[in-house]
Amino acid sequence: MITNKKGLSDVVTTVLIILLVLAAVGIVGSYVLKMINQGGEKISGASICSSLQVEPKNCTQIQSGSGGKWTVSVTASKKGTDATIKSIGVILYKSDGTSVSQTATAIPKFLETSEIYSLGNLGSNPSYAGVSVVPTITTDDGADVTCSESEKITCSSTPVV
Repeated sequence: MITNKKGLSDVVTTVLIILLVLAAVGIVGSYVLKMINQGGEKISGASICSSLQVEPKNCTQIQSGSGGKWTVSVTASKKGTDATIKSIGVILYKSDGTSVSQTATAIPKFLETSEIYSLGNLGSNPSYAGVSVVPTITTDDGADVTCSESEKITCSSTPVV
């Protein structure tokens, strides 16, 4: 019968400490990698937005017929990168300082300028002073990212003579 009792050997203690450290590193590492991947997705969207240029090129209010209603038409161009644009928000600034947000009815093709929005029956006088656009893109992983608003341009008015 053994009468001499001893504690854990140094080898067993060292192995247990190493296993605990490896488990802790694995738990912390998986959390950190998850955070890095999520941050990378946000950086990817911001990177695309910074190279994409969707700009309003023309905002014209036209009167249709003598004493007729006014129509506003907005054209825009897309350049910089051929990103997938999900939608374009059109912000129409009224003369009184308020604004109206609409969704573009068309998206310009890469390196082209085309009409993206038209609104008729504005009443007896034009009320829009300016316009800007806000594109929303879809990244490669399927996430939607709203880019920053473009610079505002002035709307012109063309009455029928």
